[in-house]
Amino acid sequence: MDERPPDDEEESYQSSSKKRKESKVDHTYSDYSQHQITADAAEEEASQGRGRQPTFPAKLHEIVSNPEYRHIIGWMPHGRSWIIVNK
Repeated sequence: MDERPPDDEEESYQSSSKKRKESKVDHTYSDYSQHQITADAAEEEASQGRGRQPTFPAKLHEIVSNPEYRHIIGWMPHGRSWIIVNK
């Protein structure tokens, strides 16, 4: 066997790979565009926010989800983003 010392590139790769930690985050995508919220879940969400002003994303979600504004703003077909309708 050839027992030569590792070159600098190989040595740096080995030392950096030892320092890396394995990721334990689950990056599985879940599509909630067709998910229906039950009345119980909606009541629970509302009760948790009692006494606080809704955040901008909460206000925007309410506006985009309101059928009265469909001619102005609405959800894209896939449900992951919204669109402002052309005048």
